[in-house]
Amino acid sequence: MTLKKRLNGRPGAGGGRAIACAAPALVLGWTAAQAQPVFVPPVQYGDHVTTVEQASTNWVGSVAGPLLQAPVTGPETYPLEWGPVRFHPHLGYQIVYGDGILRGPNDPKTTWLHTVTPGAFFELGKYWNLDFTAGINRYSNAGFNNNESYFGALRGHIPMEKWLLDLGYAASLTDQTQIETATQTKQNSHLVTASGIYNYQTRLSLELTGTMDARLAQSFVDYYTFSTLEWLNYQATDKTTLGLGLGGGYNLVNPSPDWTFEQLQGRVVWLPGEKLTVQLSGGIQLMQFSGTDATGATNALSGTEVSPVFAALAAYQAFEHTSLSLSATHVVGNSYEEGQFAESSTFNAGVHQRFLEHFYLDVVPGYNIRKYKSTLQGAPDGREDRYFSVYTGISTTLFKKLNVTIFYLFSDNDSDDPNFAFDSSQAGFDQSQRAIDHCLADPRANGHLAQLGFDGAE
Repeated sequence: MTLKKRLNGRPGAGGGRAIACAAPALVLGWTAAQAQPVFVPPVQYGDHVTTVEQASTNWVGSVAGPLLQAPVTGPETYPLEWGPVRFHPHLGYQIVYGDGILRGPNDPKTTWLHTVTPGAFFELGKYWNLDFTAGINRYSNAGFNNNESYFGALRGHIPMEKWLLDLGYAASLTDQTQIETATQTKQNSHLVTASGIYNYQTRLSLELTGTMDARLAQSFVDYYTFSTLEWLNYQATDKTTLGLGLGGGYNLVNPSPDWTFEQLQGRVVWLPGEKLTVQLSGGIQLMQFSGTDATGATNALSGTEVSPVFAALAAYQAFEHTSLSLSATHVVGNSYEEGQFAESSTFNAGVHQRFLEHFYLDVVPGYNIRKYKSTLQGAPDGREDRYFSVYTGISTTLFKKLNVTIFYLFSDNDSDDPNFAFDSSQAGFDQSQRAIDHCLADPRANGHLAQLGFDGAE
């Protein structure tokens, strides 16, 4: 298999299935590595799957590609069309009952949470996709703030003769209970990604990536992270690709000292067969801090801090309807608290099992160690959290268009600061209608836009 084929994200039919079935574990792993909302997030459908080209992820900040609600396709799908644009509305509803939910430090409460998520996915021609989703969140406990959330993502590909260019933008406005803050935290996030892969038509290829990751949090620290990571890949065999990565970036933090960082990493991507995929990357990150705290009286740490960074994934399709996954990461990122940064080690496992032909069982245990370290001279480090969780969900598809899941999540946060320690049990139901155009099983559906006054409808 050539590297160019693998860059399309299809490392063979069996290998693709193994990776895709590992997605639940990976999604939860990325969440733990970045921000940790207490509630189970609504199920997100998309192509957020680790492929060969995505193994070049920077792991500094939240640089994973934006999630898009990929629509269902098939002979019974009739999306609305207007010229080159195709519309795929989607709708979701989730109800969760949870105890041990922190309303504030050392203040766990019990509540129901109802979430309705209407949205639409747009195919903008052949290479560009746009997704927008709104969330309406209502709590039964008056101690929590009812709110609305908004998510948007745009991604496009620019194919060229030797280059494959990928651009993305994701934005969100949320007000969720976060483990780090132990309270509902309103934040506005923006992520811009750009990457290019150049194939020399030999065993060598070059990957260039750049990101801008911004998080603006009410009553907490704001940050803007600018980063880049370049990989030189060598296809040693048809099944093994080696890579050497060099990158760096700048963290603009307010109010806190800013910091720069540099990375040196190595990578191995091994595809021994249709059932097994193994990806390993790791190296070191160097960090230098500058500036003062909000008062201007305390200076940033001097010298250079050194931290390991790594990411590992193994996905194995044991049987036709059974797949297993293991993942581990160690990342360095920003903290909500002034004068701190966070080192996080995450370990996840996943089991994906089909049974009775139409039902799927997912079991995802995870463990996360998160250490908060000071960026200021003479200031003590922050707390350390050890977070354990087990997610169990059973899902199926009804009427070819309704994705239904019932789930249970147990989580326990053991912190050396008792104000942030908690254990929680959550049970819930999630229904997601990925493409309402499935309901429009009528070839005349495309004429609906013309009836609404859009003369450009085909």
